[in-house]
Amino acid sequence: MKSRILSELPDEQLGQTTLSGKILTFLEDNVGFFEAQFLLEKDQSHDLTPVYQDHNHIYYCINGKASVKIDQGDNQFTLTDNTLLALSPSTKASITALASTRLVVVSVPGLPNQQPVVGRRQSI
Repeated sequence: MKSRILSELPDEQLGQTTLSGKILTFLEDNVGFFEAQFLLEKDQSHDLTPVYQDHNHIYYCINGKASVKIDQGDNQFTLTDNTLLALSPSTKASITALASTRLVVVSVPGLPNQQPVVGRRQSI
């Protein structure tokens, strides 16, 4: 098992996205997913695109506050602490930080007949 110390990791571009952050798990680690942590500063905006082609991309907000817009149906909502956002490879979305926001992104291969949904996880 590989261990990575977050504070020692460099910021790297996260796959095919415009985001950069600290990569915790690479696809090459053969664990079946990619995982990274990144920080958005207040007023910073990005398109939320799959990290890898044909992968679902799942975002977990560790802390902060951001506005997310899903282009399909003009859905817009606020992402806050302990919020999970799951997007299929074809879903177009964008995020704008309303405050400094720390997130984790997980990228997993998409399955043709399954579409992830937006959910909220309560603090334990």
